[in-house]
Amino acid sequence: MMENEYQTKDMKATTEAPKVEAPKVIKEGELYEEGGRWKFKLGTVIYQYKTKELATAGLDLLNG
Repeated sequence: MMENEYQTKDMKATTEAPKVEAPKVIKEGELYEEGGRWKFKLGTVIYQYKTKELATAGLDLLNG
C-alpha cells in the first residue's frame, strides 16, 4: 500500500490593494521625452522630434 505525504500551505487574505501608477497627464504645449524622442501635444496632435532643440523650435513655430 502506498502512502502519500501531503503538505498544506496556510493561505492568508491580503488587505493591501495592488499599487497602480497614475497615468502621466501631459499638458498642451509641454515638452517631454518618451522613448528617446522629444514630444509635445497641441490640440489632438502629438508632435515628435529627435532632439529637445528641434522640439523647442517646432513648438515656437507652431505657437507663432
